[in-house]
Amino acid sequence: MSDQKKKKRRLLNPLHNHTNWVHYDKAVPVHACEQLLARRGMSRWDKGTIRANEQAPQEIRHNEVQWIKREECEDKSDLQFWEAINQAACDANQHRWRFDCEEFDGSIQLAQYRADGGNHHYSWHLDWGNAGSSIRKLTVVVQLSPISAYEGGYLEFRTDSEIARAPRAQGTILVFPSFILHRVTPVTDGTRHSLTAWIEGPPLK
Repeated sequence: MSDQKKKKRRLLNPLHNHTNWVHYDKAVPVHACEQLLARRGMSRWDKGTIRANEQAPQEIRHNEVQWIKREECEDKSDLQFWEAINQAACDANQHRWRFDCEEFDGSIQLAQYRADGGNHHYSWHLDWGNAGSSIRKLTVVVQLSPISAYEGGYLEFRTDSEIARAPRAQGTILVFPSFILHRVTPVTDGTRHSLTAWIEGPPLK
């Protein structure tokens, strides 16, 4: 991101430092999360895939997704998600990693994890790899659902021999390098929704 764009960024709220990830409390208003879910909830859901849109074995990934394109947003209030994602990614990157990243303007993945769908989950994986994913630098996750809406469904990170559990309050944004091992544990009751965006840049050297 250019220096000019960096100067326009504001610190959302005090930065929470962890070994390999950061989070921002109340980065997105609760009403914005609720309104997005109300608008998108009845839309078509597709099975989550892995790699280059390969069908995922159920033991690895079992959930449902939609893709939200900025140019197709009927309600312009949804554009605040792109702004919040860019603010959090830029701020976290400046304080922690200083990767060469581009401004995010792509599609956002809306994910749904249902208990009644067979304990939806996503086992340990990286968001970085071969082909298109090789230019991913940062992963940004927005917790859309209130904590009371589901049980299980924890976003967890593995660093060395430790497993860290991310906060899941509605409206929280989490930022972490795409090469960090992470998972979503099985949802045992209710439904968890989240947004995920990937901040890209030149391949790591």
